[in-house]
Amino acid sequence: MTKIPDYYQAGQIQKTHGVKGEVLVALHEPGLFVNYTFEVIFINPGGGLVPFFISSFSFNASKNILILQLEGIDDPDAASAFIHQPVFLSPDSLPKPNGTRFFIHEVIGFTVHDQKYGELGPVKEVLDLPMQQVFRILKNDREILIPAVED
Repeated sequence: MTKIPDYYQAGQIQKTHGVKGEVLVALHEPGLFVNYTFEVIFINPGGGLVPFFISSFSFNASKNILILQLEGIDDPDAASAFIHQPVFLSPDSLPKPNGTRFFIHEVIGFTVHDQKYGELGPVKEVLDLPMQQVFRILKNDREILIPAVED
């Protein structure tokens, strides 16, 4: 088993899909599985990360949903144990960002500047809320939340 902090949380398993034990994964990074192929994901069923090899996957770009078949998981009952579990990727398996493209977790520690209010402070964490991700910033004992949208 592996420690979680070093790994990238790519998304979260939402529910089972079909009769073969597939799962639906809501991804944090649009297109991550469109442009790159991963052989292994990591799930924390309790006590640490466990690797699961990917048998097959398909991606629904309009919904940013990954349909994932894991080796050894071949029925909905077995797959249901993973509902609401985060899905992690090894940092070594992630593609290297280029230009102005980056992974959402890479902004932690960066200082946010606003055109009107000036320096707001560093991004402390990225919250995974049901509708979207949000940057959490602390300034003078106040919490500032900024939607993590491309605009």
